[in-house]
Amino acid sequence: MQIRGSGNSWRSALRLGWGHFWRGELRERELLGLPPYGLLVQIDLPKNEDKKALIDSLEKESIMAMDSGEESSSLWITAKSTEKLKTTLAARFGISRSRAGFPVVTVWAE
Repeated sequence: MQIRGSGNSWRSALRLGWGHFWRGELRERELLGLPPYGLLVQIDLPKNEDKKALIDSLEKESIMAMDSGEESSSLWITAKSTEKLKTTLAARFGISRSRAGFPVVTVWAE
């Protein structure tokens, strides 16, 4: 686990037991819409794919992607459903794009 200081809340929670730790963890996940209360979608683009263009098309559909800014890093999206995302990404899976490669989309739900 990464830490930034000695007074981290997870350390305090662990001292109080796993039950306390997981209640806090689940509360935080619910607030952020993360699994198990929502979906976390990871998108890895093929080499030489224009990440900015994808981010722009997602934002046009009011889908906010988290991007570390590193060229080869994954994009991360929280969502209640993948329907809107599926529609937005559909054009990137056309047979005409087979030489360039397709995005790899992983849906984390647990």
